[in-house]
Amino acid sequence: VPFVLAPIDAAKDEQLKSECSKQKLGKGGKVDVSFDSVAYGRKMTVATIKEPNLHSKELQDSYGVMSGEELLTVMLLPGEYARLQKKIQDVNGFKSFDDLENDAKNE
Repeated sequence: VPFVLAPIDAAKDEQLKSECSKQKLGKGGKVDVSFDSVAYGRKMTVATIKEPNLHSKELQDSYGVMSGEELLTVMLLPGEYARLQKKIQDVNGFKSFDDLENDAKNE
């Protein structure tokens, strides 16, 4: 199945970063922020893929999953998934998901 990719915009990127960040009150009233870079990478990958429609209930049902993120992990071999993530990074103007994580942490 060929994949059709399109970059996301900065607003969508901010939404994904927000969804993958959690704040909790730490020692001395300090707010600690944690960032789930794995979830962020998966969400960005799904958001960038336009075809196949990873949100299709029919496609998800055929693989026995309930989300686009889960679908990719059962649909692709590990090497295929790694190559796809590299392409997703390129399409969105990033060098690596480590760069994405660093950008998110520095905001």
